[in-house]
Amino acid sequence: MSNIFDGICGLNKFSGNDFPGTVSTVLFYSLCNLRCPYCQNPDIVFGKTPQIDPELLADFLKRRKNVLDGVVITGGEPTIHKKLPELVEYIKKFGYKVKLDTNGLNPVALRNCDIDYLALDIKTTPKKYRQFLGASGNETQIRENLLKTASLIRKTKGELRITVAPKIIEKDDFEEIAEICEGMDIFLQKFRTKFEVLDIDFFKNQNHDDSFLKEFKAYLEKTAKSVKIRDYGENSRTSEKIL
Repeated sequence: MSNIFDGICGLNKFSGNDFPGTVSTVLFYSLCNLRCPYCQNPDIVFGKTPQIDPELLADFLKRRKNVLDGVVITGGEPTIHKKLPELVEYIKKFGYKVKLDTNGLNPVALRNCDIDYLALDIKTTPKKYRQFLGASGNETQIRENLLKTASLIRKTKGELRITVAPKIIEKDDFEEIAEICEGMDIFLQKFRTKFEVLDIDFFKNQNHDDSFLKEFKAYLEKTAKSVKIRDYGENSRTSEKIL
């Protein structure tokens, strides 16, 4: 039992906006293979948050199976954890739907995961993954991994998400990002620094205004299936983690 939950360091017991159309709970995996400056979970990324007692997690999932419809697995980055397929299988035994959030750099880890909804975060161009986000591998490998993960969404259900942040995404990046996102459902969101982020100094008080967001949206709409701007509000996180 304990091995299944290895790496789970956060729990949001109730969420109405993390899994489209589904009342869910959210599990947070520790550690990540990227260092996105706008990340709102720096302690999780660096593995500073202690794991939750696996027995407590197992008991919670059993007790809430007739109240909640789904479980969101996020992080950190779930796909760097070897027990992910076993965790998904365990969760599905209770009748939950499963949504997975991923940066898409490890598509091999998703082969044996029975996911109902896959959310892929496209950060920027492959070159900038290495330049700004600390990704390993060369640009070709990064692009191929993102495209492989995106192809999995076409086989199930899901979405692409893009956080629009200065330096990380500029007008010169539009074309290359659009190529990766071709034919997909895309949600854009502005980056926010109201909460603690991994590297606030990276931005030096820079921000893209709404006109930039709309211009990016219009560009992506040329080849995407759909593009929407998602706004959770300045005072709310996508999901508040309860540790």
